[in-house]
Amino acid sequence: MELTHEQLAESCTRNNLTAYICGQDICGQDYWATLEDAKENEVEPDQQKVWTMEQMLIENLDFGKYNESDDKDFDDWHSERMEVRYDILDKVVDSWVAGEFSGKEKTELQLAQELVDKELAELD
Repeated sequence: MELTHEQLAESCTRNNLTAYICGQDICGQDYWATLEDAKENEVEPDQQKVWTMEQMLIENLDFGKYNESDDKDFDDWHSERMEVRYDILDKVVDSWVAGEFSGKEKTELQLAQELVDKELAELD
């Protein structure tokens, strides 16, 4: 069952998730402020949860050698690393929004990171 905006906001708070951790004019904003960004960016209503959770999670998950911090020089592998991150992020966000991480013994963020780690292991 897909989570509501309220449930997603609660899960972000529970997991101490904020968007735009580094390098942005607005740092550490909550789910609701990030959802407003989705609306301002004219994200379709049926995609706003996904877009918002992408912003909430991208800097809060460890993608190992594919992390954004590795892309500072925009070398030949930048596009490949970015593609890997977003392919994995899509799976994590879909699972989070679908409520697949909710109500478990581990936190949603722990379960999300486990999925990232599993996906990364399959690449190696």
